[in-house]
Amino acid sequence: MGGDASFLRALVDHSNDVLFVMDAAGVLRFASRSASWVLGLDPDDYLGTSALALVHPDDADEARAALGRSNAAGYGVLPNKVVRVRRGDGSWCWFEIASFNLVDDPAVGGFVVSGRDVTDRYEQDRVLRASEERYRLLFETSQDPVFLTDTESLAILDANPAAERTYGWSRDELVAMTATEVSAEPEATERAIREAGRERGVVQRLHRRRDGSVFPVEISYGTFALDRHQVAVAVIRDISERDAAHAVLKASEERFRLLVQHASDVITTFDADGVCTYASASIAEVFGYEPAERVGTQARDLMHPDDVDHVQTMVGQQFAGDAHQAAIAYRLRHRDGSWRQVETVITNLLEEPGIRALVCNTRDVTELNTTRARLEHQATHDPLTGLPNRRLFFELAQQALARATRDPATSTGVLFVDLDEFKVINDTLGHEAGDAVLQALAERLRHIARAGDTVARLGGDEFCVVCERVASAEELYRLARRVIDAISTPPIAAAQGLPVYASVGAVLAPSGADNLDELLRRADIELYRAKRAGGGRIKITASIAAERREFHNG
Repeated sequence: MGGDASFLRALVDHSNDVLFVMDAAGVLRFASRSASWVLGLDPDDYLGTSALALVHPDDADEARAALGRSNAAGYGVLPNKVVRVRRGDGSWCWFEIASFNLVDDPAVGGFVVSGRDVTDRYEQDRVLRASEERYRLLFETSQDPVFLTDTESLAILDANPAAERTYGWSRDELVAMTATEVSAEPEATERAIREAGRERGVVQRLHRRRDGSVFPVEISYGTFALDRHQVAVAVIRDISERDAAHAVLKASEERFRLLVQHASDVITTFDADGVCTYASASIAEVFGYEPAERVGTQARDLMHPDDVDHVQTMVGQQFAGDAHQAAIAYRLRHRDGSWRQVETVITNLLEEPGIRALVCNTRDVTELNTTRARLEHQATHDPLTGLPNRRLFFELAQQALARATRDPATSTGVLFVDLDEFKVINDTLGHEAGDAVLQALAERLRHIARAGDTVARLGGDEFCVVCERVASAEELYRLARRVIDAISTPPIAAAQGLPVYASVGAVLAPSGADNLDELLRRADIELYRAKRAGGGRIKITASIAAERREFHNG
């Protein structure tokens, strides 16, 4: 399974990351199918267009400059970038991209870009790495000859079975030879091997077999360090009888191999019984387990016991066609014993030749969820007092009105609260003391609020209380009186002896009222009346039908 190109192709097509290939001008030449569920984009609609068209205008200049620097840098991994990218629904998301410059590689001819949505959070790239054992398996089962050669002595260190079949020499015979002895162009071969570490690419050469015949080959070079020696890896392809269709197929296989090697997330496969048959090397970085530890274990072994039934139900619904393929959220045990929040996309490839497995793409979203929750709280709460802000207040007040329509015996009250002469505190004690007074006031209002009531800070020294299940104007007055009393008694220490008191404008919404803007406008009018009457007062409109009730403090 590991050596079949269809296996690598399927892993790319079902990756959670969005994988792109773009040329040196930034024109998209390839986009993985994951673009449809990650960004809501149909890849076919964007092929042949500029990738910069998807970038936020404020980030476009930097992205354009980065593309220029990347072209100048030449082959290799490029620095990660985070830019805003447009989703299919028109919204913008922060997108972290990891690039690999393969512009000079004829098999790709562009930048391989792996991207993920990291809105409000930047994650470190986790590059898919195969284990030594797995690479050895790929080496042994590769249909193409592979030579490992010492770049200094040019001695062949190892050769795979495909090399034996293609060249006619046994492995023992090959490892006693140099790379130039299998080449009909020894000088060019020597130069390519010595320069493999500086300029890797695909070249065409003439090689010879044991019987003396010469044939054309295509060679892809790479290098790695082994025991202080630099080793060149030559992947060789016999192209003597290759037709145009075969050339396209082989180039595609090479491209998908490169895409898999530069993908992210943890990729695992399971058989029909739920037994793990493969785990990518990134599982060690993400969850602390070595891949070999997971192979042969059950999928449920690392799941939180409370989540097993949920995962099984979701998988069953997706495979039955009752639900769209989507990320399944659950908790997974890290090697250190902690529980991590994860999302997994499962693709049923049990009937796919070369795969015969369930392919799972899993990512750790613990920090992302924490960041989302924090940012959501920041977006809906006042940073000084921690109370709901204007945005959340409008949402909660509208919900309260909707609930009141189901209980005609009660109404919803709105209290507009504004401190009297608060400017004196700021001018006399300074804004830091003023902020401390507002924080103390918020805590008092939160303490006296009834269960179900909502206290919000709308800005400055202006607060609002949404009171549910209010039976009459008299009850609303008593609630407003509690607010005024709580503000002034006992004295707020941060005010340093200066009096703190407030006026309240209130409105009692009749059952069925749903015009929140009108209720707030009337409450604001009542607050203005209370202020104009000298402050420290309560003014109430008993209903938006204009019945007004007069209450005051003392």
